[in-house]
Amino acid sequence: MCALFAGACLCVCFPPTSRAGDDPLREKKEAVSAPGGAGAPAAGQGYTIKCPEGWTVRKGMVPQIDLTLSCDADPGATISVTRAPAGPVKEITESAAREMKEMLTANLPGYEVTAEEWREVDGARAYRVSARYTLRSGAFQMAMQNSQVLFVKGGTAYTITYTLTPGLFMKHLGEFETTLGSFGAKIEAIPTAPGQQPAARTAALPVSRKP
Repeated sequence: MCALFAGACLCVCFPPTSRAGDDPLREKKEAVSAPGGAGAPAAGQGYTIKCPEGWTVRKGMVPQIDLTLSCDADPGATISVTRAPAGPVKEITESAAREMKEMLTANLPGYEVTAEEWREVDGARAYRVSARYTLRSGAFQMAMQNSQVLFVKGGTAYTITYTLTPGLFMKHLGEFETTLGSFGAKIEAIPTAPGQQPAARTAALPVSRKP
């Protein structure tokens, strides 16, 4: 199960604005802004999630990331959503959560968990882990912090991640909480024979302790 989330958890630990030799907090101008205003629901593939006021919805910043919300005032602040088919997996387990922490510790310099909890997102059991680590690009390095929420909903494995530098992390944490609470998978009924209860599936059409 760890493999469902491994790539997503790693790719979102790096600001989508960063490239080798660049300042990782500089806005990547070629990113495409998606339609929608402040506080409007942003449509991802099979879900919606609220975009905080003063943030911009962006797609295409990193191939593995389905959707990114970036703060206009603090470009290094991002909330990203990744998704992958969950196959037969119905929910994230304690063993998968433990394996994820071990994988992140082994692959991210200075990775240190600051908080973790079990919660619900859109009715699904979710594991949340917050940590600090070091972002390195050549001779450049910077302390980073993130909070990642992993869960399975409607046959899809999701990872929602808030990332920023430690000094500013608390500044936008409330906006992340609101955005996380707004996540909703799009569900449609599967046609059934007369007299049968309709089943549900995720629509194929187009988001304890705390740090």
